[in-house]
Amino acid sequence: MSAVHLRGGAHRGEGLGVAMETKEWTVYLLRCADGSLYCGIAKNLGNRLSAHRKGRGAKYTRSRLPVALVASSPKMTKSDALKLEYRIKQRPAGEKIVALSTVELQTVSA
Repeated sequence: MSAVHLRGGAHRGEGLGVAMETKEWTVYLLRCADGSLYCGIAKNLGNRLSAHRKGRGAKYTRSRLPVALVASSPKMTKSDALKLEYRIKQRPAGEKIVALSTVELQTVSA
């Protein structure tokens, strides 16, 4: 379950319990030992990288150790992170690093 906080104020729907996701998620790109790229999302990037490097991350990276972080996004909501991860995974390998590196210049929800 993702952390949420409630927005207040009569003009913002006070009393309606309008929830807003916090920006805690990061999209990251790893270079695997075989030269392939792995894209994922994490709430705590440091812990997730550690898990990957110890062989406890994604099944894909376990057999392709060692892995190195090549790019990561700024913090965003889980919904935006999942959308961006999907868009990155649709791109050819040669475009993935550039796509993630320029995310600050784009509207993630687009």
